[in-house]
Amino acid sequence: MRCLPLWSLCFVLLPAVPGAAQSDGPAVETAVDTLPNGLTVITVEDHAAPVVSFQVWVRTGSKNERPGITGVSHLFEHMMFKGSRKYGPEEHARIVQGNGGVPNAFTTRDFTAYYDDFPSDRLELAVQLEAERFQNLSITEENLKSEREVVKEERRLRTDNTPTGKAVEELLATVYKAHPYSWPVVGWMSDLDALTLADCREYFRAHYAPNNAVIVVAGDTTPAEVMKLVRRHFGRWRRQPPAAPVPTRDPEQKGERRVTLRMPAQAPLILGGWHVPAAAHADLAVLEVISNLLSNGKSSRLYQRLVHTDQTATAAAGGVFRLEHPGVFYAYAMVKPGEDPKKVEDAYLAEVEKLKTEPIADTELQKVRNQLESGHVFGLKRVHALGQEVAEAYLLEGSVDAFKTRLARWRAVTPADIQRVARTYFTVDNRTLITVLPDNPPPKNALR
Repeated sequence: MRCLPLWSLCFVLLPAVPGAAQSDGPAVETAVDTLPNGLTVITVEDHAAPVVSFQVWVRTGSKNERPGITGVSHLFEHMMFKGSRKYGPEEHARIVQGNGGVPNAFTTRDFTAYYDDFPSDRLELAVQLEAERFQNLSITEENLKSEREVVKEERRLRTDNTPTGKAVEELLATVYKAHPYSWPVVGWMSDLDALTLADCREYFRAHYAPNNAVIVVAGDTTPAEVMKLVRRHFGRWRRQPPAAPVPTRDPEQKGERRVTLRMPAQAPLILGGWHVPAAAHADLAVLEVISNLLSNGKSSRLYQRLVHTDQTATAAAGGVFRLEHPGVFYAYAMVKPGEDPKKVEDAYLAEVEKLKTEPIADTELQKVRNQLESGHVFGLKRVHALGQEVAEAYLLEGSVDAFKTRLARWRAVTPADIQRVARTYFTVDNRTLITVLPDNPPPKNALR
């Protein structure tokens, strides 16, 4: 769903496919192997183009941190580009780009991923480069100092000075009372300031280990070739004692939670969130359908009601945090300047309540399926996205093949499923509402 703007597809109604339970996902071959040091290797063959995506996924994200070192997972996403025993700062990226490749990385609440997308004849270069920095990273005071400031500036830009970023941070900090999903991936500013070199070295030792990592190689290659190269370059990477698991789970929410947040903003924002199950739960497919129905694109119910009909909002969107542990369903509306946020909130919640009481029409349900299927299928045309889908299926759902059944799971969703799931999770007692109000709101009706 990262490939196309889904709202552009929403008026192309495709016929329903008979046999909704069938699995007709991508026709690709996957192979899973494990080195003696515990490193899992997944190969996804796709010979449609002479390209390959080499990805290393570490089973550590913000949930594996602790108070005092929040943000360290994301900090390492930056530190990993600052040089190793063999290569100087930023040299990894320069070598990749000089060979026609694209390097990057990202951090989530559950894992940190690094990738190099290359022409397939450069696969060994990708393996060698990643093996070097994973085994010989330069963790120095100088690198910590420089990347700490980069991450702090990223926090200011994307969270502290952005109403939606700040609202989402407040939502998760309010939804989760016990689980470490409550703190932001980018970390709290005070923790970023307090991180020490000893903290970083210990975190890297404990979590950046072969038995805590998964390599995914997608594209124009074979399992035999991949395993030969991985054994050669990663075979001496030393296993470490297993990292401590995260046993904490949030207690059941027993009443609505509300937060009002004041900050510099052009207009108010309404953000709602509800506890939902982990990614492997069967209801996640239904929740993904509901999210697209409610808040994906200009034909979604929230956009049509708030922006098009009522004209009290300027935007509406949402999504589902698919996580290893129980996640969050969310949706938000940007209130039009001068409008009453309470009026927008009432209309927003009315649309949520409709999901429980009014069965969705077949044509609307098919439109939503088309959105999900189109984004999924077109996205998998890129080997990078294919590798990422396989990795997330393995890490979050426990199976490399789980991504192949996503189409079947969406197609199997019925109007009754939508009502059942809405009644189960979208209760008042399970609801958290964040309202962002401008510090200096404009005069009422000033911009009508």
